[in-house]
Amino acid sequence: MASQGRYWSREELFAYQELVRTSPKHQRGVVRVHARKLEGKKSEAMIRQHRIIADEPAARGGKDEAPTPLEVFLAGVALSTTHTAALVAREMDIPYETLEVRARAYFDRRGIMDIDGVSSAFQEVLCEIHINSLADAIAIRELGKAVERRCVPLNTLKTAVQVVYRVVHNSRAVIGDETVGQEPEGTI
Repeated sequence: MASQGRYWSREELFAYQELVRTSPKHQRGVVRVHARKLEGKKSEAMIRQHRIIADEPAARGGKDEAPTPLEVFLAGVALSTTHTAALVAREMDIPYETLEVRARAYFDRRGIMDIDGVSSAFQEVLCEIHINSLADAIAIRELGKAVERRCVPLNTLKTAVQVVYRVVHNSRAVIGDETVGQEPEGTI
């Protein structure tokens, strides 16, 4: 496959697609994140060797030294959409000058504060791809449809997905089954 620091060629990309299509051990991916509470309203997440800090604005008791956890969540959606759009553009041989994704999400704060039984879930998420390209509108529309089908966070938000929630206290599950959600063999 490709060396680090450069895009895959279209041939390398198509070879990887074929590997995923034909090799069951390459079909199920996994994303791992480890988060922990820091001082004040800050938390950190470790993702491989990368560190992400989240904080709250001063108006909500934080020091405003980093994005909020919800902003980080939405950034993940926008970044993955950007990545998927660039991947699809490469596959479809669509040139572009600029490719940006703008996202915003709306929620009811009563849910976070456990008021009136209101859900804390996002009520609406808007995700827009802005692309400047010499390609025609038909090609860009097809790109947009492919991104919508293939972007993992977008599809996760759009569909019901099983969430395994567990609380572990002193190495014992106090909420959730200890065996549910364990990774199957062969996940890479």
